[in-house]
Amino acid sequence: MLKPSDGTEGVLDFVTETVSKAGPDPCPPIIVGVGLGGTMEKAALLAKKSLLRKIGVHNTDPEICILEDRLLRRITVLE
Repeated sequence: MLKPSDGTEGVLDFVTETVSKAGPDPCPPIIVGVGLGGTMEKAALLAKKSLLRKIGVHNTDPEICILEDRLLRRITVLE
């Protein structure tokens, strides 16, 4: 879990590093679920829920949509 003081950049760095460490192990398509906020249980539930969203559909919250876009750009650079 990250501390709130890690901020957006901390989240982006952590997720990017985690995907990078997975290396070639996962089979494509790679779907990344991220849950932010609350307890560890709540964050895990949000991450699992995010995996059920239809591919290509963006979050309706503009701030989260921007965060998703930034994260996707950082992850695809790793490939």
